[in-house]
Amino acid sequence: MEVLMVTAAASYAHEGGWEGLGGGWWWLLRPLMLLLWIVLIAVIVRWVLRSTDRHGPFPMERARDIVAERYARGEINADEFRDRLDRLR
Repeated sequence: MEVLMVTAAASYAHEGGWEGLGGGWWWLLRPLMLLLWIVLIAVIVRWVLRSTDRHGPFPMERARDIVAERYARGEINADEFRDRLDRLR
């Protein structure tokens, strides 16, 4: 990053302004790099928070899945299944 900035500054001074750097698009470099770092930090924070959450993002959906699994294995009958799903709503 610093190498690019130094190169841009040297080219600016040597070639007569931002126009000498290919039409003046170099001014976008700093905001784009800032945006890249913000996105990278947000992705890392989200990944860490999701990996430490034991219940997952939707605990009610997980509870419904468990009731459905128990019904599928035959541990509970249809009436119990409907009753438990109604209680989870």
